[in-house]
Amino acid sequence: MLKEKTIQVPKEADEIFEALVEIVKATKTALADGFQPGQDVPAVVAAAWTKLPAAMQGIEQVPGEVVAHRGALVKSAGCAAGDLVDALIAPAPPATA
Repeated sequence: MLKEKTIQVPKEADEIFEALVEIVKATKTALADGFQPGQDVPAVVAAAWTKLPAAMQGIEQVPGEVVAHRGALVKSAGCAAGDLVDALIAPAPPATA
């Protein structure tokens, strides 16, 4: 049985974690049919661009978030680690041609 909890997370650090999770998901999808650099690298880069600009926009604020909200940052990192595990063990979606 699972229990639902709501947490607050530091915005800028969490956006970086979200971008990393999306890059892992995109990489797993792209590599599902084997590594084909000409197809896979552009697909991963395109997926990264969906979250990466927002993540990088406030990166200079992350050190302040670490100092001000250390516990919330650890919770955010823990959630991101869970999302990474889910992404890594989930079956890869079928590759599109």
